[in-house]
Amino acid sequence: AGRVYLAEEVGESRAAVFISTVMEQVLSLMAALLLLLVSLPFWDADYARFAPVLLLALPLALAVHPAVLRRLGLLAIRLAGRKSGRKDAAIPAAEAFSPPGYASLLFLLALYMLPNVLSVLSLFLAAAAVGPVSLSQLPACEGAYTIGWILGVLAFFAPSGLGVREGA
Repeated sequence: AGRVYLAEEVGESRAAVFISTVMEQVLSLMAALLLLLVSLPFWDADYARFAPVLLLALPLALAVHPAVLRRLGLLAIRLAGRKSGRKDAAIPAAEAFSPPGYASLLFLLALYMLPNVLSVLSLFLAAAAVGPVSLSQLPACEGAYTIGWILGVLAFFAPSGLGVREGA
């Protein structure tokens, strides 16, 4: 609600806020899933139990495909035009909407990985400050942190994943 209010104050549409918020969530989850996939070979665990989390990758990858993103954007613009009661208001916004290309999306995905990597490094250094931790445990630390983060994001019933991340 805060994003929508601030966007409307500067002249942006609700549809643009909706699309950017969806892209943000999808790219965040995709970045976390990619980091989890990178860490899995270093674990001494059964990969099958991570299958439900990893199955999120396909729908997320489809959601940011430029063609799918364009359709979602146009739908959001149409719905925003209906809600305002002005059907003609949605037409210029629909014509102006153009989703980012793959190169831009890959760049954004890399940027979304950076905070996760920094968070994992800080968690690893905090653990090393408390007791002996081997550098070989860093991938497992990354995977555990990422699983907790993903479950916290998906736990819509808990504000900001409060308690879910810690329990994971």
